[in-house]
Amino acid sequence: MTGSYRIEPRSGLVLLDTVGIVRQEDWEATVLPALAAAASYPSRRVLSDRRRPGPPTPPGFVHDIIRGVRSRAAEFGDIQWAVVANDRDDNYALALLAEDLARATRVRVKVFSSMVAALEWLIGVSDEEEVARLEAWIESASGAS
Repeated sequence: MTGSYRIEPRSGLVLLDTVGIVRQEDWEATVLPALAAAASYPSRRVLSDRRRPGPPTPPGFVHDIIRGVRSRAAEFGDIQWAVVANDRDDNYALALLAEDLARATRVRVKVFSSMVAALEWLIGVSDEEEVARLEAWIESASGAS
C-alpha cells in the first residue's frame, strides 16, 4: 500500500498520510517525493499524522528508513519533521526511535502526542489562530483520505 501527501498552500506545510505502510518501498514511494516537495518551500516543514492505528511495523523498518534519509540528506537540506502519534501506540515508540536515529541528519524529527504542540514547533511560534487554521486543514485532509 502506498500513501500520499498534501501541501497546505499558504504555509507550505507538507502533510504525510502513511497509514498502513509496512514496506520500505511503499514508504519511499510516498515520503521521498514529499520530502523533495518540502525542500522546495522556504519553511521546509513536514507533519506525519500517525494517530490512527495501522498494521504492525516490521522489525528493522525504522533503521532502513533512516538509512535511506541519510543517503539522500543533501537532496532535502534542513527539514523539520513532526510526527504526531498516540503515546500508548507502537507508532509513538517507533517515532521516538526515528527521532533518535535522525539526529545525525539534517532532517530534524520530533515526536509529539499533541497536534497543537507539533504545529507550534513547526511554525516556530504559539499562534492560536494559525494553529487552529492548520489543525482544521489537517482534519479536513485526513477526512478526505
